Amino acid sequence: LLVAAFRDCVFGIKCLLVVVVFEGAARKWVLSSASDVVYFYKDVLMLAIMAGWAVYHRLVDQWNAWCA
Repeated sequence: LLVAAFRDCVFGIKCLLVVVVFEGAARKWVLSSASDVVYFYKDVLMLAIMAGWAVYHRLVDQWNAWCA
């Protein structure tokens, strides 16, 4: 999921919304003993989305400069 979010920012944001919605239920009922892992997973996912977005826009800017 992290690699997919890095490669496609829109998919990553959709996944992040799903993670945020189900995070509370997962921390409370499913993984109560590992709640820290679930809590910080959304932060790691958001960092992957931001890094993918930055890399994509840097490549697009370089391509536009090269074509101009």
